[in-house]
Amino acid sequence: MVTIYIVKSEKCQHNTKVIAEIKQNDIVAINIRSTCSRVRKYGEELKEVHAKDLVKPILTNPVYIIASNVVCPGCAVLSGVIYASWAEIGLISKNLLKKYPLVVIKYEEP
Repeated sequence: MVTIYIVKSEKCQHNTKVIAEIKQNDIVAINIRSTCSRVRKYGEELKEVHAKDLVKPILTNPVYIIASNVVCPGCAVLSGVIYASWAEIGLISKNLLKKYPLVVIKYEEP
């Protein structure tokens, strides 16, 4: 079974599909397809992540470490990678994701 997250960033006009799939030995395979060249490069560098690394703090988490040299600091794709991977290892219920499928960051005028 796989978990798929779609990340649409209106500010930079790019779309990304994050596909995570649990493999043996608690390894999550990551497949990233994007209209953004920087995110595609990130996807080439992040092919898999170990389940134990997915709960590490940002400064020691390979999802973020690899991204730090490739994508913009505000890139929402990283959250898509974490959420899809967490769902694959059971940290987020897929039933809960079906009920609440959106994660939204929205600008609001003060």
